[in-house]
Amino acid sequence: MTSPRVCVVSDTSPLSAMTKVGWLVWLRERWETVIVPDGVWKELIEIGDDAAWNSLEEARAAGWLQVTEAPATPPPRECEKLHAGETEAILLALSRNAEWLIVDDGDARRVAKELGLRIIGVIGMIVWAKRRGKISRALEAIADLRRVARFRVSDHIVAAIGRDLGEAE
Repeated sequence: MTSPRVCVVSDTSPLSAMTKVGWLVWLRERWETVIVPDGVWKELIEIGDDAAWNSLEEARAAGWLQVTEAPATPPPRECEKLHAGETEAILLALSRNAEWLIVDDGDARRVAKELGLRIIGVIGMIVWAKRRGKISRALEAIADLRRVARFRVSDHIVAAIGRDLGEAE
């Protein structure tokens, strides 16, 4: 079930990773629309995976993944050390009063929290999927994510998720 009229903005990394492992549909299932700034879309063009790119293009053509200009306002000083896509995603989320910012990079997550944004990343989406029965084992999904998308997540976080979801080994 989607959450209607919820503004959700995404950075590059989560879209890239989720697309590569075939989980892009989870975003559509959770939210009606996901918005990305132009800079993020340009970064996604270099995804290096034709099937993943085709999935992103299909989502854009279907209208639930929307690309828009980032605000022309100067970024907050907290963003000065972030990548362009992360900065644009944060600016867009702030300008739209987004309910969620989908972001994985640790520095970008820290800045987004400092600026009052509510964040989630790919790992949070795995937990969401597990709790809704979309996957049977979160730890297997994380292993797939690491293998297929070369996603980095600390063993400490993986162990904590395993404990929280009753999958501790």
